[in-house]
Amino acid sequence: MKLKAAPAIALAIFAVTARAEKIALINGTLINPGTSQIVQNATIVILRDGRIVIGDTKIAAAGDTKTVSTLKDAHVIDCKGKFILPGYIDTHIHFFQSGDLFTRPDVVDLNSVRPYKDEVAWIKSHLDDTFTRYLRSGITAVVDVGGPFWNFEVRKTANTDVQLTIAGLAQGSVVTAKAPRVAVAGPLISSVSRPELDLGDPPIVKIDTPEQAHEFVRKLAAQNPDLIKIWYIVDKDHPVDSFRPIVRATIEESHAHKIRVAVHATELETARAAVEEGADILVHSVIDKPVDDAFVKLLKDRHIILCPTLVVFERYGRTFSHQLNLTPEEKAWGNPEVIASLDVTKIPQNKLPGRIKNALAKPDEALDRIKKTYDVALPNLKTLEDANVTIAAGTDAGNIGTIHGPALFREFQLMKEAGLTPMQILQCATANAAKLFGGEIGAHIGKIENGYLADLVILNSNPLDDIAHASDIDTVIKNGAVYSIRSLENAEGNSSGADVNALAETYVKLVLAMGEHDADYVDAYYGPPEWKTQSQGKKSLDAIAVEAARLREQLAKIPDPTDEMERLRREYLTKQLSALAARVHIVKGERLKFDEESHALYDAVAPTLPESHFQEILARLEPKLPGEGTLLQRYENWRRAFVIPNEKLDAVFQLAIKACRERTLAHIKLPPSENFTVEYVTNKPWGGYNWYQGNYRSVIQVNTDLPTYIDRAIDLAAHEGYPGHHVYNSLLEKNLVHDRGWVEFSVYPLFSPQSLIAEGTANFGREIVFTKPERLEFEKRLLWPAAGLDPSRAEEFYAVQDLMKELAYATNEAARRYVNGEIDASAAAT
Repeated sequence: MKLKAAPAIALAIFAVTARAEKIALINGTLINPGTSQIVQNATIVILRDGRIVIGDTKIAAAGDTKTVSTLKDAHVIDCKGKFILPGYIDTHIHFFQSGDLFTRPDVVDLNSVRPYKDEVAWIKSHLDDTFTRYLRSGITAVVDVGGPFWNFEVRKTANTDVQLTIAGLAQGSVVTAKAPRVAVAGPLISSVSRPELDLGDPPIVKIDTPEQAHEFVRKLAAQNPDLIKIWYIVDKDHPVDSFRPIVRATIEESHAHKIRVAVHATELETARAAVEEGADILVHSVIDKPVDDAFVKLLKDRHIILCPTLVVFERYGRTFSHQLNLTPEEKAWGNPEVIASLDVTKIPQNKLPGRIKNALAKPDEALDRIKKTYDVALPNLKTLEDANVTIAAGTDAGNIGTIHGPALFREFQLMKEAGLTPMQILQCATANAAKLFGGEIGAHIGKIENGYLADLVILNSNPLDDIAHASDIDTVIKNGAVYSIRSLENAEGNSSGADVNALAETYVKLVLAMGEHDADYVDAYYGPPEWKTQSQGKKSLDAIAVEAARLREQLAKIPDPTDEMERLRREYLTKQLSALAARVHIVKGERLKFDEESHALYDAVAPTLPESHFQEILARLEPKLPGEGTLLQRYENWRRAFVIPNEKLDAVFQLAIKACRERTLAHIKLPPSENFTVEYVTNKPWGGYNWYQGNYRSVIQVNTDLPTYIDRAIDLAAHEGYPGHHVYNSLLEKNLVHDRGWVEFSVYPLFSPQSLIAEGTANFGREIVFTKPERLEFEKRLLWPAAGLDPSRAEEFYAVQDLMKELAYATNEAARRYVNGEIDASAAAT
């Protein structure tokens, strides 16, 4: 027997949005910023392979009219009153940076608060969450313009269109990865060194000679990068001309491999030098002085793409001076752990780097520097836009204070302040951005036209009236997969469900960390193996308790969801975290009363029954067990006649399993691949145990050191198997872990409310699978003969066993009195 399973929400079915053969968006207003095209009552048809065919009576010539004109077999989505645009593209981000306060130790060293290696591990473990936040922001493609070599694995992960057949779903249903399309560069070729970021796979590599540049580009080319980036840092020790030969060599070698080159250059003369040497892309605004006519002409003549990244210029200074101005979108859709870290006042004074101390001491100076930057950068952007230089929207997300995903909407605000119209801003984030993305993919995103990839964002209000409406997102479509905002948030009208997902992941890792201190604590785990590896090294018990309390506080701050399942999920996590904290105190040696411990660990208190209750049952049992000796001795002697011989145990057990499974399948649809194996073991303290393995598999062990009585055949088969622990865990894994992505159910902490409900449901399963008369008839007909027992004694056997079950609460009372110090161990045992 074991405590195992899940709360009632485990039975909920999650409707996965599968890509239909054809999807038709009708009655919406189509906005194609690349051509300034606006079409009322448009029809957009998305084919199964993720391509778009578009048309209505006004623009039928733009597509295959025959295909467009019929909606037969299409899944129709009525977009009346809504606005349909190409998905947004952020052309300047860094996945190797989280956006939190610890992500750039070369800028502010906070290793004493959070070691950089832990920061990088967190970033890698949260990539799925980061991907989802981009989609939630309507961003269906991003360009990572520089990071470690593991950047190429990020691209592979994001661009793998996962189509997993989910057991139990209709044939042909698929799940598409919730990730934007990703283009990447590898490590930045730099004029300066950043050893603080080097953990063996540095994101920034200092190159000292043209020969080194040629060699490093060849190394990068082997990874097939989408572009190569130069970090052209200029200061008094690194003048423009000193690095220019390396810039030239880098560009020559890159172009020889047909790879474009992007350059970080924020000074006018640095940017001019980069373009003169052959750069294809400038990834920042010029911020030191106004651009001149010659520079504008140079960019136009060379067909340069410029990404202004306005938002990043304010975020370091505002964060360090405690004047961060996150937008509502960033607060709602940014990662809550990242956002929480940006409060520099929470860092102990003795660990604050000098740069932050100075900013806190002189906050006005920080704002003044930002103003001076924008006084140059914003007019420069307007000048270049008016001259028809190609501008691609980008944020530099991942830098301190620049939030992955929704930072794009702050970028839009600043572009508006520069004087760009909503249509121009949207063009920068779609058609122009697709040019920077580049390659075959870039040639087929950023517009809504025949043959383009089905990456769309559907808005509730018109962004041409106000660019602020660009964040009023109803639906995101990535490669033909339709995501309602609800599916990306898991709760309508509240902070992103991805917030809860991030907290749930931390909860899982805390449970695994607790398992390092308490060998019995983690009963089952089938989440990512690397999380278990990361938990090794023993986070202290105090640290676990503190983090559990912090997670509860963060859960409480997320607005109440309107969705009942999300409400139950939140309540479940809160209770589990409370139990985790309680277990920490118990393992540390704190003693609680029986009911206090029960409530702390299981969120329940067992009923108290008077001794007279049990005496009445014993009185009824006495005449059924005549003979000499105590009642307990007589009972033990009597029931020896009902033991299943070990050599017949498997045959009897398999008959019981078969019957329980057939009866369960008549009412519950199970994953097709579910199964369990039975093992017979010795030297265990229990009679039977279910070890859930994940992937809908269990190992059920039966301890043959203990006598197995005939009633245990059905009890074990139903309790541990069907419809008990095995079934419940399989449904839990399918419906919540796989279908909903609720990772908290991939781990089972034994001392928690989950156990109470699990054991209760498994016990109840025995009564569901057979009524009393049905069980008696089945056992007499099959199990008793198979065990070599006399079926005529079945009624006698169960008359006694039913009374013994009523006595079961006596063990609770004995345990309560012993734990409370009212009796000693010997008295409790008798």
